[in-house]
Amino acid sequence: MRIAHIALADKYAAATLGKAEQQLRNVEEVYARKSDKKSVEAAAREVVGTAEEARVMAVKQKAEEDAQAKIAADKKAAEEREAKAEPMPPPKPSAAWKPRRLANRPKQRKPKPCA
Repeated sequence: MRIAHIALADKYAAATLGKAEQQLRNVEEVYARKSDKKSVEAAAREVVGTAEEARVMAVKQKAEEDAQAKIAADKKAAEEREAKAEPMPPPKPSAAWKPRRLANRPKQRKPKPCA
């Protein structure tokens, strides 16, 4: 039961932990009535199993919650980086670049000598 509480089962698996606590109270009553040892042991095992189930549920839900929080934090950080980033200047033309008007212009012909 203590391990389930440490795993925050009271927050993430309250119903299952409540069931385990009720089972524990029943086991303590059976033990106080000096019932046979086997019935007390069986009931105690059931309490342990239910408490373990609550712990597992709590660990899974906590991990899922943490993953969702990390995704949200990463998304927010990416948005902040994008907002802070300066716009990129236009690319500078390379040495091989020629304006379109020069590249498509026909070559000039040499005038023919008049005879």
